[in-house]
Amino acid sequence: MSKKKEALGKGIRALLEGIDDELHSKQELSSSAFKSSFYIELDQIEVNPFQPRAQFDEASLKELSDSISIHGVIQPITVRKLDNQKYQLIAGERRLRASKMAGLEKIPAFVKEANDQESLEIALIENIHREDLNPLEIGLTYKRLLDECKLNHEELAIRVGKNRTTVTNFLRLLKLPPDLQVALRSELISMGHAKALLSIEDPILQMQLLKEVVARQLSVRDTEKLCKEAKSKKAPKRVQKQVPLEIKTLQKTLTAHLSTNVDIRHKQSGRGEIVIRYFTTSDLDRLYEIITDGK
Repeated sequence: MSKKKEALGKGIRALLEGIDDELHSKQELSSSAFKSSFYIELDQIEVNPFQPRAQFDEASLKELSDSISIHGVIQPITVRKLDNQKYQLIAGERRLRASKMAGLEKIPAFVKEANDQESLEIALIENIHREDLNPLEIGLTYKRLLDECKLNHEELAIRVGKNRTTVTNFLRLLKLPPDLQVALRSELISMGHAKALLSIEDPILQMQLLKEVVARQLSVRDTEKLCKEAKSKKAPKRVQKQVPLEIKTLQKTLTAHLSTNVDIRHKQSGRGEIVIRYFTTSDLDRLYEIITDGK
């Protein structure tokens, strides 16, 4: 139990201090490990509307449910008391769901006095400490803590028990273009690869380097070297014809939307052509899906 608490970091421990003793007269767990927790009827607990976790793996829930059937709930959930003699879940929805699957009627719970913002903050911070989160999910959770809990970067770092640089690095991942985010989420690249690619400002060059990193299965160090070399190369100067501003704007919009280089060759007569570059057959398939909207 102490190891579990230690793993949550200083921020969550501070938030969970001051467990409400109002239910002291109710059934208390006999185990000394649960001195501050009490059994609460499952039908008295409402789902947390601030739950940051949108999806729950059914197979994983079933495994936890089987374990609970044998060993019981090892770590109590955290709730807050509502005015209607019910409780609202703050943290532990996975344990709550698995307990219902196991057919339990009661569950051990800590009761915490918390307003809406504190409830959201606790739920978000507990979510960060899940082992199966990918870097983008952590970055999104950090952003929610900044935006919805009105924290600055320094306060956020203290809350989650990380240094400020680490927090900033996770937030920077949210600036990755969609294709790089997909590669990171699907574990084609790691956070280290993503950080190196973030140093490339040109989105077209970013995509080219991403394809090379994945195809050659480059290490993070080799990716950093590749990005450094790419930045040091000076692109040859091209003499460009005068292009109307609206055509330039449209070209930039298409380039960003398709995540590849788009060249609009506009003639004074009003005629022209659009050239869309692709690098592999799978890249061509991707562009086809975007252009035809999957039809």
